[in-house]
Amino acid sequence: MFVLRIMSGEELTAKKLLEDKGYKVICPRKLKVERNKTVERIIFTGYLFLDINSISDRDYYKIKDTVNVISFLDSKYNLSETDEKYIRLLNNNDKALDKIDVYFDKDKKAIIYMNEYDEYINTKNVIRVNARDKTITFRFNIDDIVKDVTFNYNEIA
Repeated sequence: MFVLRIMSGEELTAKKLLEDKGYKVICPRKLKVERNKTVERIIFTGYLFLDINSISDRDYYKIKDTVNVISFLDSKYNLSETDEKYIRLLNNNDKALDKIDVYFDKDKKAIIYMNEYDEYINTKNVIRVNARDKTITFRFNIDDIVKDVTFNYNEIA
């Protein structure tokens, strides 16, 4: 998975342009209540995730020449396999995410469940679980920027 820097506020435009060129692009979004209205917000503003394993020189320049694409993230900032799974989870089949399914083991440790892949994910990104508010917070480190993302969760048995 490659990370692209995008002009902030233009993520969905760049995503559409890249998809028109035949690439699978991930842009995780979440539903948020603001002023008594539910709105869709992009989780990682200024970034898109290109869902391919390798890239040719031709593809590199084709992507780089797309409007609103600033650059590829340097290879030293590659996402770990766990981070990639979380990005796919947050993408929610290209729909805005409202709640995340969480299972708690006998030690009350949160375990994240991915319906799409029918598997549980390593919880190294989970930094906080608030049982009273039923919220879970994840931490991501992209481009040396720490991003904490909080979601409501559904407890599954």
